[in-house]
Amino acid sequence: MDTRDKDWRLGLFGIPAFVVACALALAAVYWFRPLLLLDAYAVWSRARAGLAVHRAVIDGDRWVWDERDEDRAGPTLVLVHGFAGSRQDWYAMLPYLPRHGRLVIVDLPGWGASGHRTHHDYRARAQARRLARFLDTIDARHVHLVGHSMGGKISGIAAARYPGRVDRLTLIAPSGVHFEPNDFVRRVLAGEDPFSLHGRADYERLLHDGFERPPRLPRRVEDALVAANRREHAFLDHMLDVLRRGEHRYALEPALSHLKMSVHVVWCRPDRILDVSSVATLRRLLPTARYDIIEAGCGHMPMMEVPDTLAALIESAPIETVVAR
Repeated sequence: MDTRDKDWRLGLFGIPAFVVACALALAAVYWFRPLLLLDAYAVWSRARAGLAVHRAVIDGDRWVWDERDEDRAGPTLVLVHGFAGSRQDWYAMLPYLPRHGRLVIVDLPGWGASGHRTHHDYRARAQARRLARFLDTIDARHVHLVGHSMGGKISGIAAARYPGRVDRLTLIAPSGVHFEPNDFVRRVLAGEDPFSLHGRADYERLLHDGFERPPRLPRRVEDALVAANRREHAFLDHMLDVLRRGEHRYALEPALSHLKMSVHVVWCRPDRILDVSSVATLRRLLPTARYDIIEAGCGHMPMMEVPDTLAALIESAPIETVVAR
C-alpha cells in the first residue's frame, strides 16, 4: 500500500474520533462548567463585531469595556447597561449596528467584569462622574451616548453635567423619573428584591418581568446563572435599597433641563419594570426630545428582544415615530 494512501485513511478514520472527543468535551462543559458556553458566545460576538476587550483602573475604579477603535477621530458610539446588567446585554444588537466607526461598550464600575468594592458609592451621580472621567480617559470624541434603564439615568446626568463630550444622547427606558407605579415597583417598594434569585421560580419571574418574549437558555446554564447570582445578593440588596430612597429614585429629573444636545427617548409599551407612563414626565420636562414608542414585541430589554428595531432607532435621524411590531 502507498504510504500516502495509508496516511489519508488514518486521517479519515481519525475524524469520527475527533468528533466524539469534541462532543464529550462539550458535554463536560455543559454539565460541569455551563457558564463557559456563555463566555464562548461572548468571545464569538466580539470577534464577529471586531471588538477587543480593554481594561484599566481610573481613579481607583476598575473598568472593563469592549472597543472597536478604527476611527478615533470620528464619532464614538458608547453603550451603557442597566441595573444588574453588563456589556453583554448589548451583544444581540451588534450585527445590526454599522460596521464602521468607533464603538465602546462598558461594564460600569460595580457591575459585570468591572466588579465592585465594599462601601463604595455607586449611586447615579457618582457613576455619572466616573462615566465622564472614563470618556475623557479614552479620548472619546463626538460621543453618541446610549444608556439603558439605570444606565440611562447615569448617562443623562453625565450628559447634563459634562456636556462638552456628548453630541447625542439616547435614553432607553431610563430610570430616575416619576411614573405610574406598576406591580414590579410596588413589590420593590414593599421590600422585595426581584434581582436576587434564590431558585428557579425567582428566575422565571424575573424573566416575566423583564421580557415580553423571554429568551431561553439550556437548563444547566440557567441553573448556573441562578447560582452565580447568589454570590451577589448582598450587593444587589444594598443597591436596590439605595434606589428605594426618593432622592435617588428620581435623580434624572433635575438634569433634564440642562441637556443641550439632541436627546432621543425609546420605550417599549409592554415594559413591566419601568412603566411607559414615564414618557409623560419626560415630555413635560424635556419637550424638545424625540420620543419613540415600540408598541409590541419587547419589554424592558429591547436590545435583546428587538435588536434590529432598536439599532435602527439608535442610528436614525431625530424625527418622532411610533414603531409597531
